[in-house]
Amino acid sequence: MRDPAAIQAANAIMDRLDPIDMTIANAIGFRALLENLHGRNLSGVTEPHVRAIHMVRAGVLRAAIGAIMAAVDRRGTDRASIGQIIHMFDSMDLSVLADRWPTADFGRAELQRAKDDWDALLATNDFRD
Repeated sequence: MRDPAAIQAANAIMDRLDPIDMTIANAIGFRALLENLHGRNLSGVTEPHVRAIHMVRAGVLRAAIGAIMAAVDRRGTDRASIGQIIHMFDSMDLSVLADRWPTADFGRAELQRAKDDWDALLATNDFRD
């Protein structure tokens, strides 16, 4: 029989994965929209439409930044951020999920890779307060 605490921890992680997935999907969508807006030739557009397009670009950029910052927010107890999810995985018994992996060491190796990538991001100048 599986450990109820491990199952509860896994469920808590799963509860956070859907919001973080939506946040990342939104960030990707905002980026695509920004690329589209930025790539438009505005030479045939006159005021006040040029200004309106610039305002839309600024608003979409702010939304993209907000989505990205939510995804990479520092860990806390009630967050659906990458750092929080990594911390939750790190503090649980991964064997409760082992039947879903292609190999026995897959979860441990992927968690270590995620932790290394997360630590590298935290060490960049762009992420410092």
